[in-house]
Amino acid sequence: MDYATRLMNVEEASGDPVRGGTLRVSEYSEARTLNPTQTFPTGTTGGNIMAAVYDTLVSYDPVTDEYEGQLAESLESDDFTTRTLKLRDGVTFHDGTPFSAKAVIASLEYYDSSYGMNATLLKQEIKSLTAVDDLTVEIKLANPRAKFPNMLASGAGMILAPAAYKDPAAFKPIGAGPFTFTSYAPAEKTVVTANPDYWNGRPALDSIEFVLLGTDSTAYESLQSGGVDVATLRGAAVIDEAIADGTAGMVNRASLANNFWINNREGFPGEDKRVRQAIALAIDPVVFCDRASGGHGDPTKLLISGDSRWAPGVEPMPTDVDAAKALLEEATADGYDGKISFTARTDRASQAGALAVKAMLEAAGFEVKLDLLPERGRPGPEGLHRPQLRHRRRGLEHPRG
Repeated sequence: MDYATRLMNVEEASGDPVRGGTLRVSEYSEARTLNPTQTFPTGTTGGNIMAAVYDTLVSYDPVTDEYEGQLAESLESDDFTTRTLKLRDGVTFHDGTPFSAKAVIASLEYYDSSYGMNATLLKQEIKSLTAVDDLTVEIKLANPRAKFPNMLASGAGMILAPAAYKDPAAFKPIGAGPFTFTSYAPAEKTVVTANPDYWNGRPALDSIEFVLLGTDSTAYESLQSGGVDVATLRGAAVIDEAIADGTAGMVNRASLANNFWINNREGFPGEDKRVRQAIALAIDPVVFCDRASGGHGDPTKLLISGDSRWAPGVEPMPTDVDAAKALLEEATADGYDGKISFTARTDRASQAGALAVKAMLEAAGFEVKLDLLPERGRPGPEGLHRPQLRHRRRGLEHPRG
């Protein structure tokens, strides 16, 4: 199956936009907060709703591979160390307050101090933020960073109105995006309404409903029947079905969608490099994928998939049980008892995958104890969670495996 990142079966738009109506979007997971500092502001964890409410300072154009102005008119630099952020004139937050350089700086500082996603990197890289005038922010970086605009195209670039976080205990989703927050029904849907004062004109849509339909298969069935207009899919089996059906959308290949973590702290088996290598040699990702997802997905031992633009061009570690046994024998000769525990979730696919891993490790000589744990519940509501990448009438996101 071809999982390369691409637009798939998308026809060129025709006709004139029609004003009005509601777009129904099937979300992958529930957005329990719309505070971008309290969650991962990504497309599958509420980022679509947040970007509709807040917009971003800049946006990435995958066709030109360039970052373009969004709420900011431009982000320029001569040396990749000092950046000049020019804001659009006349932009206001949903509560009527001006979208100014001081508001942008205050929001970025709030994001940093609240340790939003990638805030540690921002703290390291940003030396100073200065309001040159009402519409200009000078950003001085500690080091030249060509891809710094990417930081302002996601969570940190979702600028909050001062009133949004004035009282941290009563966060309010107030931004300057194309839609305003309207309502949230737990485990059901979140509704946003067109912002008539949006800088780029009122959206053609009256509203967007971000609904929760449960499993990927339910979302895809609803997409096919017209119950929803857009869906984000991640399950490998459903992705394969959608690709085979010729569904229109975007495939977004993600590396490390499923992976194993080895505890290499002192006192744990993984502290010994030979044990880590034996584990990696013993596990066959193809077998794991067959058991956990019915053979769907693209199993590999590479950290970054071979067809990625960032692929390092190295060969993956092979599966070699005999080599794993030899390394394990060396480790046990030096005092290791051969015992290891493997933790997984209790859903059917995770259990099946865990049993496959147990069998493969035992074939190499390990004594394996399985710890199957239920998935922890998500935190409760807090205020609430450009749609990231949404796919008009039939879409999909990244396969696992």
